Amino acid sequence: KLSRLHKTLNRFPDVHYTLMASLDRIAEITQLESTLRQQVRQNHELLNKIREYQRNSGIWPQDTRNQELRPEP
Repeated sequence: KLSRLHKTLNRFPDVHYTLMASLDRIAEITQLESTLRQQVRQNHELLNKIREYQRNSGIWPQDTRNQELRPEP
C-alpha cells in the first residue's frame, strides 16, 4: 500500500508537497506541545516548592476575606 501511495504521490507533486508539509507541521506542533507540557510541569513543581517553603517558614499571605474594610486614617 505504501509503495502504491508513493507512486501515486510522485505523479501529483502538489499533493505530495502538501502532504509532506502537513506531516512536517504536525511533527512541529507535537514537539511544541511536548515542550509546553514540560514547562507547565516545571512551573507547577516550582510553585509547589514555593508554597512548601512559605508554609515551613511561616511566610504566608494574610487572609483578608473575613476582615472588614476600613478606610485608612
